[in-house]
Amino acid sequence: MLYGITGGIPEYISRIDVNKSLDDNIVVLFFDESGRLFEEPVNLLKQELREPASYHSTISAITSESSSMNDISTKPDWRSADAATR
Repeated sequence: MLYGITGGIPEYISRIDVNKSLDDNIVVLFFDESGRLFEEPVNLLKQELREPASYHSTISAITSESSSMNDISTKPDWRSADAATR
């Protein structure tokens, strides 16, 4: 389970507190705003993608319970990000 969550990346594994449960580590590291890995998904998008704003907006739309292509494509943030890439 740990490998699946960290992808085997030594930096991520080194952040695991062996005195806490796996669930507690996940919450503290990834979901707490002060967690060491909280901003990692955004940072990875910035490093790997030419226009991360479009991807970020799509991910945000999906996490806000938009499930159909129409719901996602009509979100204001997505349209703004798309326009910015043109």
